[in-house]
Amino acid sequence: MKLPSIIIQIVFLILCIAPNYSQAQEEDNVENEAGEEEGKFGLGLVLGYTYIPEARTEEGMTEAEYLPTIGLDFYYFPAERWKLGLVVDLELNSYEVDFDGERLPRENALVTGLVAGYKIFPRFGVSIGPGIEFERNKNLFILRVGIEYLFYLENGWELFPALNYDFKQDFDTYSLGIGISKRF
Repeated sequence: MKLPSIIIQIVFLILCIAPNYSQAQEEDNVENEAGEEEGKFGLGLVLGYTYIPEARTEEGMTEAEYLPTIGLDFYYFPAERWKLGLVVDLELNSYEVDFDGERLPRENALVTGLVAGYKIFPRFGVSIGPGIEFERNKNLFILRVGIEYLFYLENGWELFPALNYDFKQDFDTYSLGIGISKRF
């Protein structure tokens, strides 16, 4: 199975420009002294793909699907390493899955979540939180777990690749994306 080109590009970006931990720590000290992270709020746009390993074809065969996904994140930063946020992702396609022994069609699902994030290292963070996947056939409860790596840009802008795993009742999904955000 061939990965979509966006995933290959994101992995290439991470491998090519990710600084090692000691360089990141030195840069973060300089940025913090310059006041780059003064904003208590952040707004981000994320583009990527959601991988559904348990998708079904019309014939009932398991065939993994990659769905283009667009996301909008809004965060509040109550402390230096903590953030609380609302994430909204729109999966831009349709697929079917087995759910409670029946086939369940999914079309343009809107995934929302309330997450709490923590920076383990100056540029590397994790997040977790509950959410709901809204879809016209059936809404599903989810639990999202995610990781991200931050690249600090000028004037409060950040670039970040992110990987999320959504736990659902009968099937799970992964999403990989790259986002840009602004702190204010």
